[in-house]
Amino acid sequence: GQVEHRTIPLTVCKETRRVRIVVQKLLDEFDHVFPGSHTAYFEVGRTLSENRQYAEAAKFLNEAERRRPMLPEPVIELGLLEMQSGRDVEARRALRRAAQLDSFNDRAANSLELIEELRQGD
Repeated sequence: GQVEHRTIPLTVCKETRRVRIVVQKLLDEFDHVFPGSHTAYFEVGRTLSENRQYAEAAKFLNEAERRRPMLPEPVIELGLLEMQSGRDVEARRALRRAAQLDSFNDRAANSLELIEELRQGD
């Protein structure tokens, strides 16, 4: 049969909730095998960011950073996603931290330079 257009948003919400539950279950299982690892949180966050799910991605990247605070990759990804979502203050903060953690990372340095130039233009 044909799907009634009013039921589509409800169906999408239910499926999204199911996916979140499955993802959390997989993260819990990964954490059981690799306690305290940042890897799965980083990969989920990066994948969500690539798919423009910025708010959700930020949660996972923040958790990856919390688990490995001296690792620049989650902070770089967080800064880039904040830039893409138009949250310049948060982007600047994350990219500055990323530059402190890895002063040789071109992605972080170039993005920080760009956001600083945009700030000067305001």
